[in-house]
This record gives sequence, structure tokens and C-alpha cells, in this order.
Amino acid sequence: MIVAGVAIVTISIGGAIMRNRNSEEEAPIRQSTVAVLAASDLGHMNGVISAEGTLESLEQAELRSQLSAPVTRVAVRIGDRVSVGSPLVTLQGRDILAQLDQAKAGLKAQEARLRELQKGARPEDISMTQTDLAKAQSDLANIYANMSTVLNDVYAKADDAVQNQTDPMVDRGTPTSPRLLFLLKDSQMQIDVEYLALVATDQLSAMRSEIDTLQGDADRVRVEAVLASTKTRLVKVSDFLNKMAEAIQSQYGLSSATAELYKRNIATARAEVTAALSIVNAQEQAIIAHKTNIKRVEDQLSLKQSGATHEQLETQEAAVAQARANVEQLQAHYAKTIITAPISGTIASVSVRIGELLTPGQSVVSIVNKEGLQVTLFVSDLDVQFIEEGSEAIIGEHINGRVLRIAPSVDKSTRKVEVTVLVVDKAPTLVIGQNVSVAIRVRQPAEGAGVFMVPVQALRVAENVMYVYTVNVDGIVEEHRVITGRILGEVVEVIGGLDPEMRIVSIAQAVRAGQKVNVQ
Repeated sequence: MIVAGVAIVTISIGGAIMRNRNSEEEAPIRQSTVAVLAASDLGHMNGVISAEGTLESLEQAELRSQLSAPVTRVAVRIGDRVSVGSPLVTLQGRDILAQLDQAKAGLKAQEARLRELQKGARPEDISMTQTDLAKAQSDLANIYANMSTVLNDVYAKADDAVQNQTDPMVDRGTPTSPRLLFLLKDSQMQIDVEYLALVATDQLSAMRSEIDTLQGDADRVRVEAVLASTKTRLVKVSDFLNKMAEAIQSQYGLSSATAELYKRNIATARAEVTAALSIVNAQEQAIIAHKTNIKRVEDQLSLKQSGATHEQLETQEAAVAQARANVEQLQAHYAKTIITAPISGTIASVSVRIGELLTPGQSVVSIVNKEGLQVTLFVSDLDVQFIEEGSEAIIGEHINGRVLRIAPSVDKSTRKVEVTVLVVDKAPTLVIGQNVSVAIRVRQPAEGAGVFMVPVQALRVAENVMYVYTVNVDGIVEEHRVITGRILGEVVEVIGGLDPEMRIVSIAQAVRAGQKVNVQ
């Protein structure tokens, strides 16, 4: 801090001068040749504020990845010159590009649909839709008409599974009391199997009766009811066959060949029932799909015949806007796979390699523009009052600078103010990031008579009064009481007590009033 530093110097100088005054009584000052300063020249001297700061680029950019993706290309090396927009690093973006292509196709489809709604349907479009509707209705009618044939095939598979494949294993001589023809270790299982055999026989009989009712032009509701009932009855037949498979595993008394034959028969029977269930499920799905298609085509025909409503147009416009936003979002996402230079400058660092998987926020490349340099430094809150934006500065030993910016507030913890100094001269030897010394010239004192900037060494302090020594035309030293103002580094502003014609002794401690001296 300038004020504190000068105060210490002033006290030490004062102490030295007081000691010299005490020694004057003991021995005279023998020095007879002194250096003097012309007071007229002191009005142009400035103080300086010195500090160290960090050299920075006026334009610099630290580029970071915004995606999680591997690096596919690194186009620059440290020291390369780049321009705004130059590609620096490329990340893998195949997946994003595929999504973007799909989104663009979706947007085209939505836009085409909107145009269709806006202009209305042509007569030939209506005719084509009517044809589509007639075909869809005909296809559904054929499904219902052929249902009897399909279900007869289903019944045949189930009947073969129960009556033929299990016939060697079950005695059905008494229709209401089927009996297993082999013994089981578990008597309860035998009761369960024989009961399920009776259930399966009853289900087949009921299935046969229901399918027979579909002969001729059966009502569609009836057809769907029989289809659903057939599915339920097949599930019960399947339960019987599954139980039979368990029973064969727990039988005893059968030869191994007979047991293997029974297992094969049951496997065949279960496959037949599974196939029958698949046919029924397929018929149910076909009916649902055809009904859905008919409803869709009917809606299209109605729309084409009546024209789009205001609500339909608004809905479609919203669909187009949403599709377009999706495309734009993916385009912006894909653009992040190519990291480009936001400024012109020199590559200062490259932190990635080809194949490296980046994470969002990871540093990739840094760029600096050495055409414009600045130094950021910090001065005390007491010193900052003596500088202003535009003040001259010396960076290092000889590089000219100028105060570019002074922060408007003081850091509460350090009591310092950030100051930015612009490097005015070309400085190829400076390296961004290095610490450099800066000397800022303080403001010129106010113009006016009797205002001088006097070096601290030329002042003497005695009993809190400041004095300077001058040499008159006869070579005699004279003492002058002066009034001081600001203390600026190594100089003090003297605002009273001096005239421009005076010759001031440069080191006050070297002389005393009345002494005869020679001027260098």
C-alpha cells in the first residue's frame, strides 16, 4: 500500500534527519558538493503503483464437451492458428443422425397430412377410399363366413388329441366314468385325472354342438361367441392333457416301451391342442384388426366427404409443430458433435485423443488470441484512488500498457480491487498465463502555482513539520518549511512553500542550513 509504505519511509527519514540534527552540535557537516533538483521540473514528475498480475488474452475460450460420446477426429494441434467456425474436434454422432433422419421423415408425413386437410379431398381420392372400405368390409365378412370351417379344423385337432391319442390309456366304456388303464402311486392323482378326462369329453361334445350352429349365414355376434367359447373349452382340454403327462411320470407297472409310447402320444396330443388354440387366437386377432381398419377407413372417408373441421386442422398443425421441434432439437444435438472455434486465435491446449470417450463438461480444446493481451492485477483499496481508466503503465521493463478497467467494488476479504491493464505494444515474448510486474503511473497533480512532486529523500521531518533545503545563487544552503499533500509512492506532493526558481538539494540529510556548498 502506497500510503503506509511512504509513511514508514517518512518516519525513518525523519528519524535519520533528527539524528543528523543532534550530530550537528557535535561535528559540522563536511560535505561541500551536493546534487540539486530544479523545482520547475518537479511539477511534471509522477508516482507509480507497482503490482504483479497474470497475463491473459482479451479473447480466449475453453471449449468443453456437451455430450457423452467417443472422439472420432482431432483436427488441430497446439500452436495451430484457427478462424471462427473452424472444426476442431468431432465426436461420434451416427445414432443422433439416424434419429434426425427419422424425425425429418416424420415431419414430412405430418406436413403432407396437413396439406391434405387444408385443400380437401379430390373426387378420385374419395372413390379410392370407398374402394378401400368395401374391401376391408369384404375381408371381415369372409372371416365370419369361413369361421365354421376353421372351427371344424380346430375341433378335429382337439378330438384327435383326446379320443385317439389318449385312447390306449383311458377306458371310456362308461361315458360318465372314464378309468385309467394303468396304476398310479398317488391315488388322489388318479381321481383327478379321471375327473378331468370326463370334463374333456364333455367339452368336446359341447364344442361340437356349438360349432354346428354356425352352419349357413350365422349372426356375427353368434360367431364371436362360439369362437370365445371354443377357446375356453380348449383350455380345459389342455388341462386334462397336462395332468395326463404328470400321471405317466408317476405310474408303475408299465413296461418302459409302453411308458415311452404313452409319453409320445400325450406330447402329440398337447401339440395338437396348442395348435388349435393358436388358430382360435389368430381368428380373434384378425377380427379385431379388420374392425380397426374398417373404422380407420370409415373415418378417412367421412373426413374426405365432409372436409376437415377447424379442430382437426388445429390438431394437425400442432402435430406438424411438434414434429418440427423434434427435428430442430435433434439438429442442435447433432451440431454438438462437431466442436468449432468460437473465436480466431491460437490453439493453446488439446486435452483429448481419438477414441477417448468424453463426458459432458470435459475440457477439450482451449484457444487464445494473442493479438490482444491484458494483465489482471489487484491493488489495495487505498492505492486505487490514485489511478484511473486510461492511466499509463509499464509492463515488465519496457512494454507500454494502459489501464483498461477498474472494478467498481473492493473484495471484502483481501481489501483489494481488480484492475485490468491493456498491453499496448506488440509483445511476442509474453506468454499467456505468466506473472508480470506492472507499474501504473498515478494521476497528475492539479495544475497550479507552487505544486511540485518532490522525492522523499529531499524532505526532512522535524517535530511533525516538513522541510526542504535549497541552494541560493551564492551557494548557501537555505531551509524552507513546506506544506505537503498526497504521498505517491517515492514522491510527495508539495502544495506550498516552494517556487519554480528554487534549486532543491536531492538528499536533505546531507546538508544543513547556512552551509556553503558546491552544486554538481
